[in-house]
Amino acid sequence: MIAETSREMPVSAVARIVGIGEDSVWRILKHYVDSAREKIDLLDMDIMGIDEFSVEKHHVYDTKNSRVVDIEEGRESDVFSRFHMKHLFLDPNNIDHITTDMYLSYTSGTREYFSSSRIVDHFQVIKIINDALERIRTGMTGSNPVQKVS
Repeated sequence: MIAETSREMPVSAVARIVGIGEDSVWRILKHYVDSAREKIDLLDMDIMGIDEFSVEKHHVYDTKNSRVVDIEEGRESDVFSRFHMKHLFLDPNNIDHITTDMYLSYTSGTREYFSSSRIVDHFQVIKIINDALERIRTGMTGSNPVQKVS
């Protein structure tokens, strides 16, 4: 019940309804998440995303299947070591692309543990697309000529 209601409402509300502390709810959720994560098959994962979604935590996600596969504390390159130790069966050579912020620790960790993977800064890709769309939009209104996107 706690896991299901936590999908729809904040942990604080679940704790209040069930009559236990928020820390207890988090421990219960961690148990179920850890159990589910042990069953995840990453053998077909060839595009991996690494992003910082909250302060000092980064998520490793399978972009093709839209699922988070790991959460690590910190922003240093040792998070790759911890991820690697948890997922020893994952062949780093199967990962073609890694989308990530261009933090030095992320790029150095990627190069060390996923040396054959290409690094893509997803924010830069989105910025390039947005800039191109803006140039097209302003070119169509007649205020600026359309510029060639390189």
